[in-house]
This record gives sequence, C-alpha cells and structure tokens, in this order.
Amino acid sequence: MASGRTFDVGAAIRYGATFGLSAVVLSVASVLARSPRSRVDLLAPIIVFLSLELELLPGLVMAFGLGYLADVFSGEPRGLYWSSTVLLFLVLRLFVAQIVGSRPPMVVAIVLLTTALGLVLRLVLQAVIGFGRAPLAAITPSLVALVVGALFLGYPIYRLFSAVDDRLKPREDQFFRSK
Repeated sequence: MASGRTFDVGAAIRYGATFGLSAVVLSVASVLARSPRSRVDLLAPIIVFLSLELELLPGLVMAFGLGYLADVFSGEPRGLYWSSTVLLFLVLRLFVAQIVGSRPPMVVAIVLLTTALGLVLRLVLQAVIGFGRAPLAAITPSLVALVVGALFLGYPIYRLFSAVDDRLKPREDQFFRSK
C-alpha cells in the first residue's frame, strides 16, 4: 500500500550537492591547516547556512554527517565536533532562523557567534566528557585565525552554498509545467 508520500529527487540532489560541497570545503581546509595557528573554522558558515536555509530534518542530518567529517578531518577525538555541530545547528534553528535574512553583516555576526559558541561547546565537552582535556592554552594559537576566518570567509562561504542551493532549487515555472 502506498503511503501517499513521494520521493523528491530534486531535493535529494540539492542536499547531496550541499553535503558534497561541504565535504570538499572541509577537506581543503583540513589540508591547508598545516599548523594550529592557521586553522580556520569553515564549518561555522556551513552550519549557519544549514540552519538558515534548509528544513529542520535534512539540516539536522547534514549537521550530523558534517560533524562526523569534521571529527575525521580534525584529528580530534571522535564525537567532539559531531556533538558540538549538532548542538550549534539546533541552537541556531531555535533562536536565529526566524529572525535574520541573508544580509552580509548579519551573516558575518552569526558566523562569528557560531565560531565562538562552537569553540566554547568543544571546550565544555572536553572538560565534562573527558575526550582529551585539551586546555584553552592549546587552542589559543588559533584564536586569531578563527576570528579572521569568520570575518573574511564567513559570508563568501555562506553565499557559495546559497548559490549552489538556489541553482538546484526547482523553479516555479517547472513546478507548473509538471502539473
């Protein structure tokens, strides 16, 4: 018996492209970060995009997968980025998604906030759960790179994901032609 639900191929392609682009961006950032001082958090603008532009369930699933990829690429203990990414996505969905549009100053501010909140969440998770107990002193060398990366790369990364998503969204004229 059919349940009445249909599989939306266009949405699956959009989400797959977004996840694939995210994996490429995270892997490039991982390769380019040769030292802790040069580590830039490119996951923050991606999470901001997911929370502002995607529906709840696909965004949550993608945040889950990207958090795991970030764990793999970072070399940190498994679960640290995964848990903080999922929590960040949920916090942004709860408090920010209904308030802001995609204006550059707002996106940059949210990316900065997300970067700082992600750093705090990872430190708290390390202290509470005991993944490796990396102190703040170990993260301090990369603080400048994190802030500069959020300021200058946050909005371009967000716009890159928006452009790919807009390109793959079904157009209204396609919708009416298919009926």
